[in-house]
Amino acid sequence: MALSNDDDDFDFDHGYTGTIQYALSLKDPNSTNSTSSGSSDSNGLESDNEATSPWSATPKTRPVLKNFTF
Repeated sequence: MALSNDDDDFDFDHGYTGTIQYALSLKDPNSTNSTSSGSSDSNGLESDNEATSPWSATPKTRPVLKNFTF
């Protein structure tokens, strides 16, 4: 469960390969949220690989996600 996070609720990187089942995300409508270039970049889900070398870093990020509610 993710509750009132300022940034992404579920954020995967650095080679995460696990499974998450039955996830719930609730945002606070009064939250300021994190910003990028002046606009909110807070998301329910973000999945990427190692930020320094996204195409060649190993292990590759590949989560298995089931039954998410945002």
